[in-house]
Amino acid sequence: MEALTLACAGAEALVGVAGIIVDQNKSFHYDASLEDALAALAFCALVTLVLRQQERHGLAAFASVVGLLYGGAKGLVIGLSHHSVNTASIVLCAVCGVLAVGSIAGSLRERRILRDNDDYQLLEDGAKPARLSAYAILRLLKPYFWPRSLVGRLAVFSTLLFVILSKVCTVVAPLVLASAADAVAARDKNGVHKAIKMSLFYALLTFTGKVMKECQSLAYLNVQKYAFIDLSSDTFAHLHSLSLQWALSKKMGEVVRITDRGIAGCDTFMKYGVLYIGPSIGEAVAVCILFYVHFKLWSLSLLVFGAVGAYAILTVKMTLWRKRFRSAMNKSDNAWHDRLTDSLVNFETVKYFTAEAYENEQFSREIAKYQKSSVSVQASLSALNISQQVILCGCLGGAMALSALAVHKGEASVGGFVAVNVWVINLFAPLNFLGTVYNALITATVDLRNLSELLAQKPLVKDGPAEHPALASKSPIGVAFADVKFRYPGVTAVDAGLKQVSFEVKAGTSLGIVGPTGAGKSTIARLLFRFFDVEGGSVSVGGLDVRSVTQASLRRLMGVVPQDTVLFNSSLDYNIRYGKRNCSTEERDDAAKHASLSAFVSRLEEGWDTVVGERGLKLSGGEKQRVAIARLFVKNPPIVLLDEATSALDSRTEADIQGALAALSSDRTSVTIAHRLGTISNCDAIIVLNAGRITERGSHAELLALEGEYKAMWDAQARNSEAEEVKEEPSEAEPQ
Repeated sequence: MEALTLACAGAEALVGVAGIIVDQNKSFHYDASLEDALAALAFCALVTLVLRQQERHGLAAFASVVGLLYGGAKGLVIGLSHHSVNTASIVLCAVCGVLAVGSIAGSLRERRILRDNDDYQLLEDGAKPARLSAYAILRLLKPYFWPRSLVGRLAVFSTLLFVILSKVCTVVAPLVLASAADAVAARDKNGVHKAIKMSLFYALLTFTGKVMKECQSLAYLNVQKYAFIDLSSDTFAHLHSLSLQWALSKKMGEVVRITDRGIAGCDTFMKYGVLYIGPSIGEAVAVCILFYVHFKLWSLSLLVFGAVGAYAILTVKMTLWRKRFRSAMNKSDNAWHDRLTDSLVNFETVKYFTAEAYENEQFSREIAKYQKSSVSVQASLSALNISQQVILCGCLGGAMALSALAVHKGEASVGGFVAVNVWVINLFAPLNFLGTVYNALITATVDLRNLSELLAQKPLVKDGPAEHPALASKSPIGVAFADVKFRYPGVTAVDAGLKQVSFEVKAGTSLGIVGPTGAGKSTIARLLFRFFDVEGGSVSVGGLDVRSVTQASLRRLMGVVPQDTVLFNSSLDYNIRYGKRNCSTEERDDAAKHASLSAFVSRLEEGWDTVVGERGLKLSGGEKQRVAIARLFVKNPPIVLLDEATSALDSRTEADIQGALAALSSDRTSVTIAHRLGTISNCDAIIVLNAGRITERGSHAELLALEGEYKAMWDAQARNSEAEEVKEEPSEAEPQ
């Protein structure tokens, strides 16, 4: 590909030069010659070669595109308007065009290869690069251009209309002022009347432009409101569509900050990039076109356009240069505040060592550093302002001089001279804050990139095509694991996860799962809810593979009391009704009664309206678990999963709830995960997990008879229970 680029660009340059030589038999006429087109193609080819050697492939491709566009446009114009053009030069021009296309393709290909190599190196280093493409920006900003609300769309159209009207008034007003100045210069009665009318019209246009600017701001408030709603809702829905693995691997505080800053970054990008920079560029282009079309001053157009570009580049560069002074000032500001705080906190120590003079000297030194850096910041700001004024005043002086010459030659009027002055000043006015705008856009781009990466995350678990048919049936359904093999994403240990786990829980029966920590008990629960997909084998609910149905319909069939109960930072009533959002008060109270929660609620001052705190921290572990059990009673699902459902309860409360859980599990399929073997002794079947494999299975009596792992765990827990009972008995020396 490198050879292709060099060959095409080199051949293009040679053919272009050859074409110029061939075309020399005719005198050079710009309107009827292809010499300038061939020269442009040859020059751009040489530029491409130079940029290619510097590995600036994007600019090399751009140079070739410029030459191709110019040569193609000129060739088309000559071909359509003249019939006496040298055929050889046309052919050579076409050959140059073909070679330019090859050069463009090669440059772009090399740019992609170089970028991919950089990406590969970053991936090897463990840092994947983040890019924000134009498509990603447009996708994020879509709610600002086309919100879902009809009112929001009307607000978008209104904002764009007010932007256009504001800039039209700003561009047209100097033309009216020019007419007024020409009328004044005429020095006749009719001229005076016209001057007055034009002056009033100029004032009206200027006022209208300001009003349109304010209307734009007001209309944009509605755009901002509806876009914020759409973008926030879409982001929130996307986050909840992701798999559990994503949630387990992320810090939620960081995700919240990315979301918040990303949405704010969208607004910043829209406000400054689209509504500030965009119209200003449009105004500059319109004024330059007016200079060329209306006043026939192409030199003035080039001067103003070049000055605006230089002004923008200088402002951005010097703003970046000033950042180091601002950073130094912030550091010194923090330093003297830290010194002051530290000295006062150690007030007594300073007195002990009579170090008042020393502390004052150190503090004065930090203050001096701060003042020095503050002066540097102000001096750099003055340097920026002076540099800006040099370009502005130079452009203004040059523009006035060119327009004065045009007036002297009769090519422009006095009014035009006045209008040029107003246009130039108006053009530079929005650029005064370009440095601040640039910084805001850079920050917004970083935030947009982070949000775009977040929205680009794809769920690991894909939905099946249809809902589970058991939703329409009231009959119990069974659960089955068939040769299930699973390992958590990112875990490389060979012995991790589940290995050929198979069991069946028939409809209306119960299964107990026991085993040491890390054996895979909770993993079975997560696979049952399809938070992850198995690597091998299958998980079936109601005779259907869980991968063949939607996740929502599958999870509506099941209820769970998790090992670690996390509650919403809301009321008790809200947390219990979360199991069934439309449940009645009677259903809620009945569920609380079954979960032994009614007495606890009655003792609370605010009752059901008591806020449980973040993650339910205002409640004890047992109280949180009882809330989770009540929530399960409210949902009343056909499949019940109890993951250490009574682990945080005392023995008395556990005995009360066990009967309720038994009642809830009757006529339902239940899976109970437990460390306390007494909670599963009545299950129809029990399996023992160890290192991801089923080592024993059978009923409670059968497993005890095997005298294996289950028997050993049962005996160990029995001894611990006896020891605890002995500790609780009062000694003889204690008073009764």
